[in-house]
Amino acid sequence: GGLAGVDYRTNISGSIFADDTISYTFPSNPLLVADLQNWLSQPSTNFGWIMISDAEATLGTNRRFSTREGTFPPVLSIHYTLGQSRASPTTLRIANSDNQLRFSFNAESNRTYAIETRTNLDTGFWTTLTNLPASGTATVVNLTNTPSAGGGFFRLRTP
Repeated sequence: GGLAGVDYRTNISGSIFADDTISYTFPSNPLLVADLQNWLSQPSTNFGWIMISDAEATLGTNRRFSTREGTFPPVLSIHYTLGQSRASPTTLRIANSDNQLRFSFNAESNRTYAIETRTNLDTGFWTTLTNLPASGTATVVNLTNTPSAGGGFFRLRTP
């Protein structure tokens, strides 16, 4: 007994024919994935899905699903495949001359990078030297930095 547009969204995330089977598989689609991603990012918005028959007004077309308090509570299983992993950045050249640290690396297209430093690996925090925005094309990035008087450590990471 929910009210459309108030108790549930009116756009349909997915649909499937429900017969006397006890297990259903909803085919993946962008709306189902968006719902799940939203619930993962903002758990407080997760009120689940409502199941509504196309023939709500037709007598004898109902289907019964147990509740979480029932003897056989429903179980939602989500099967997913992780996206393709990306390789770590490849450092091409590191040189120290005239108190300047110079290094180069291959930057992939559509990927951001951060260059960070710290003076001691055992204590302290990494400080961001620069953030490199994503570029539409792969490129070689050349950077130059003057290390602090006490030396230092640098790292290249992809946030």
